[in-house]
Amino acid sequence: AVEHAKSAFGDGSSMEGLDQAEQMLSSLPVGITKVQAQLAAAQGTAGALIGEVRAKLALLRTALTTVNQELTKVKIARPKVLQVQKMQEVEARDMAVLDEMISDAGEKANAAEDLVEKTVITYDMVEASGDDLAEAQHAVEETQKLAAESQMTIKEALAVIGRKMVTIKNFQSTAVKEKATVELNNLRVKLRDAN
Repeated sequence: AVEHAKSAFGDGSSMEGLDQAEQMLSSLPVGITKVQAQLAAAQGTAGALIGEVRAKLALLRTALTTVNQELTKVKIARPKVLQVQKMQEVEARDMAVLDEMISDAGEKANAAEDLVEKTVITYDMVEASGDDLAEAQHAVEETQKLAAESQMTIKEALAVIGRKMVTIKNFQSTAVKEKATVELNNLRVKLRDAN
């Protein structure tokens, strides 16, 4: 039973394994103690078998010690496994929020970059208009309009990223906080470069 419990316990990282090991081991100390008491009582009447009874008692004591050690390992491992499970749940929850945040901020950043590209293309039209002043004037006005719109969109996207940076302080998972900081800062740098 002890070997089966050790096998179920494994490396102590599975709550299911801990439960199985504890279930296998928890009834053993009571049973071993009862058998020890019966053998101790039989010691006086055993006569010629006294040596054999004493040997069985010693084996039972060793078995009881082993069972208690294994039960202690299970009890020590349980809080660690619970902590790991809790941290995994927290990390998964924070990661879901982060994914949504990055998606939202990314959309804003992409929209701003698209406007910057349109502004550059429209500016190139000014140069391509050549001697046609009316077309050049229209391209200049369109470029100015798009440039102003681009600036506004970039500012809005940077503001969204700034709010998201404040939000990540509420994350409980350090790993997710670090990832969020890196990803949001990358978007921020990308927007500032586009600016």
